[in-house]
Formats: sequence, C-alpha cells, structure tokens
Amino acid sequence: REREYGQIASRAVYQSYGTFGAQIGLGFIWAGPAGLILGQVFGRAIGIASLARRNKAWQGRPPARTYGRILKRYWRFPVVFATSAFLNALGLMAPLLFVAWHFGPGSAGQLAMAQRVMLAPVALCASAVAPVFAAELTSRIRRKQVIRHVFVKVSGVLAPLGLAVGLLAAFVVPH
Repeated sequence: REREYGQIASRAVYQSYGTFGAQIGLGFIWAGPAGLILGQVFGRAIGIASLARRNKAWQGRPPARTYGRILKRYWRFPVVFATSAFLNALGLMAPLLFVAWHFGPGSAGQLAMAQRVMLAPVALCASAVAPVFAAELTSRIRRKQVIRHVFVKVSGVLAPLGLAVGLLAAFVVPH
C-alpha cells in the first residue's frame, strides 16, 4: 500500500543473488540436495533481512485481542493462496517427476538443470514484477476501478520478454 516498489525489487535481486551464490558455494563445498535447499533458505533469509532492515515501523505484533477480527476478515487469503501455491508447485514439479519415473534420475536432473538455467531470467523478472502488479491490482480493486486494462497492459509488456526467452531456447539449445 505504501508503493515502495524499489524496496520490493531490490529484495528480489538480493534474494536471487543470495540463493544463486549460496547454492554455487555450497556445491563446491559438498554435493547433494542439501546444498540446494540450504542455498534457497539462505536466499530467502537475505530477502527478508533486506526488507526488515528498511521497515522497522511494520515490525512487532498486533494486540492479541485483534487476532480474531483479523482472521475473520482475511481468512480467504491463506485458503486461496495455499491452494494456488500448491497447484503452481505441482505444475512445476510434475514434468520432473514424470521424466524421473519414465527415464530415470539422470534425465530428470538434466531437465531440472535446463529449467533452472532457462528460467533464471524469467524468475528474476517475475519476482520483481509480481509484487508490483499484485499491489496495483489490489489497490484498484479496493477503489472499485476496472482492472482488465491493467492486466492487458502488463501482459503486453511481458509477452515480448517471454517470446525472446522462448526463441532463445528454440534456437540456441541443441536438440
């Protein structure tokens, strides 16, 4: 609501570089999935720390008597968000599970690495754009404004970026 989009964008960059650096560093120290998981945790911690450092006014707990009122008013958010997050994760992991089941862990590992390399610029862009998009959309919904043109405009800006990544993958990646 405060429209501090610069802080959100810098958090996305810090988090991405923290994750990348930690996973690469831990990969040199020892191999294994624990390095990927710890790198992800480290990156998230960097992102949280970058926001917490700048937002002292938002830290602290609300009074305990307000919890019931807050839960009653905002119960839909965790229900919808958890379902959406689960479907998103399932959509991302289902191809890997399918490849691992049918072709083995080596093929699944190659697919996972290819996905990480190709999706890195898209994920960075998405993690920077999504909070701004969501904040603007919810702000307009609260003011009872039309939101369709915002969605179309943002999609029109992002579509060429997605097309460029797709074309790069189609022509650069060996078949």
